[in-house]
Amino acid sequence: MIKLGPQQIGFDTSYIMAATGDRVPTVFVDNDRVVNLDPKDPIKVSYKEKIGDEPTGTENPDKRKFGADPQHSGTITNGVSRIGWMSGGKAALWKDDELDDHVGAVIAKLEQLKLLESTIVIVSSDNGPVLFDGYDDGAAEKNGDHRPVGPFSGGKYSKLEGGTRVPLIVSWPGKIAPAVSDAATSQIDLLASFATLVGQPVPAGDSVNVLDVLLGKSKVGCGAIVEEGIAGVALRSGDWKFIPPHKGQAMFKDMRSGTGLHPQLYNLAEDPAESKNLALENPEKLKKLSAMLDKITGRKAALNR
Repeated sequence: MIKLGPQQIGFDTSYIMAATGDRVPTVFVDNDRVVNLDPKDPIKVSYKEKIGDEPTGTENPDKRKFGADPQHSGTITNGVSRIGWMSGGKAALWKDDELDDHVGAVIAKLEQLKLLESTIVIVSSDNGPVLFDGYDDGAAEKNGDHRPVGPFSGGKYSKLEGGTRVPLIVSWPGKIAPAVSDAATSQIDLLASFATLVGQPVPAGDSVNVLDVLLGKSKVGCGAIVEEGIAGVALRSGDWKFIPPHKGQAMFKDMRSGTGLHPQLYNLAEDPAESKNLALENPEKLKKLSAMLDKITGRKAALNR
């Protein structure tokens, strides 16, 4: 049994990954227990040094589907070298090809069990797109002239909209009519929203009840959302975006990070690419959003010019 898990903090049931997809242990966990684990083949994990005798990206590059940087060249699972090293758990190792197929399999199982109409299915992402994040998987070469971030700027690690806007698909047959919404919300709001749905007290904290937005009954989202990048935070409030000054460098030289020594202010309705800094033209709006961010985060966002 794995502790501390979701069951120890109040969830009735859970089926989760043990870590991120690019690191060991590459197994699923069902209610605090590793799925398909053979007790005679226990799992050991290290992020400091190699353990066990499983092939690694560094020592056995010929066993990989594609190359990787040194950080992602640990133990190989399903043809992909990962961050860290593990031994054991052979019967429990996942096969992580083709996300779309997995989502379809979940939907098909719900239909088979006649549970689809009583189940809310959510598909989302933890950050904006990135074409190279440790793996030479051909994404950049195959991308062509496609823009994964659409009209926005930046990408994964960035405070700009391309790094912080993510897909959020909510399905509940018979309850949610097909529609597209621009209402601003956050995954953290799922906690308060679903607590409200099932008649439970909304816990104190940053989560906001946006159930009507998720159900398609309203297009009025959160009043403010703090967005985080690899270097500092930003604030979304309505159509406006405020990025305080922050020393730091872009994660990738070919991608805007949103980091800068001067305050930035953008009107996303008119400028979704965040290309025209309106900070000098709107001092009152800048001051208001800076104060709002200070209040939410509990720290000062210096307005150096």
